[in-house]
Amino acid sequence: MTIKDIAQLAGVSISTVSKVLNNKLYVAPQTRRHVQDVIKRYNYQANSTARNLAQSKTHDIAYLDKFIRNIPFENPHMFNILLGAENKLQNKNYRISLVNLASKKTVNQILEAQLAIKQFDGILINSACMNPKIEKIILRYDLPAVCIGKLEFDSMLSWIDTNHRHSVAKAVNFLKHKGYHALCFMGGMLGDKISDERIQGFKQALLQYNDNKSSQIIYNKPNVQSIYSCTMQLMQSRKKPDAIVCNNSLIAYAVITCLNDLKLTMPNDVAVLTFDDYPYSQLIVPTPSVIEIDLYELGKQAASMLIHKIKNPAQLLQTYTTLPQIIERGTT
Repeated sequence: MTIKDIAQLAGVSISTVSKVLNNKLYVAPQTRRHVQDVIKRYNYQANSTARNLAQSKTHDIAYLDKFIRNIPFENPHMFNILLGAENKLQNKNYRISLVNLASKKTVNQILEAQLAIKQFDGILINSACMNPKIEKIILRYDLPAVCIGKLEFDSMLSWIDTNHRHSVAKAVNFLKHKGYHALCFMGGMLGDKISDERIQGFKQALLQYNDNKSSQIIYNKPNVQSIYSCTMQLMQSRKKPDAIVCNNSLIAYAVITCLNDLKLTMPNDVAVLTFDDYPYSQLIVPTPSVIEIDLYELGKQAASMLIHKIKNPAQLLQTYTTLPQIIERGTT
């Protein structure tokens, strides 16, 4: 009896039987049980040689992102994530290969070309590159995949992310316990995924202190002069804050430069707390306190999740990870 016979008896395709035999994820539970019943009823044993060939491993992992000349990553922190992933994979005897999704070809064409030759055991992909069309291509090739960053749509793919709302809530509690009352969150542009998540966490954290009226949220373009001007207006207004939380170190650079020009001292006149210790915070005087998230560790955990997926393809893993820590320096 062959796999083709089992498929005919079960009334399904050969590929569906193959997925059930190899414990692949994307088979409806009812169909899976039906095929397993047919296999058991006819005492079917898969050909070991063919099965081993089908399950052969390349020990190569694809890392998908947009790599643009003169711009290391659209998200500079992806480099630390990549290093963490590479470290974990190397220790498990996997190689990592970069697949650039920023070439002249469409992302669909790139993925089709790479996945069709089946040279990878799994995929790590920056969720900023993901959409339902790309998900469909990955699912079609039934390859274990982990997205770095929570997906913005319902998905059958696994993902791992930091909890941005929890991180900013920790910042709010830290400043409140320090005695600061009028907080301002200097965010990115409206629609920026991470900034928007942090703003929601900022609002939620303030509810327990009943001071939404004294706190402010400001959206900013990723432009130093624009952020500087915005800070100048903020600190000369009647509603100036006594503590500012910055969405990233670029914003912190512009904010602290403006505060220095205004001859305001930190933390006596105003406290500043920023997310991320890279790439600008070490260049700023005074060096800002930071809400640090270990992105290297996030990369290691993403790789661990992918290795687990390779061994257990049917499992769907979607989780938050890596708790932040506050590194206190000269601005709080």
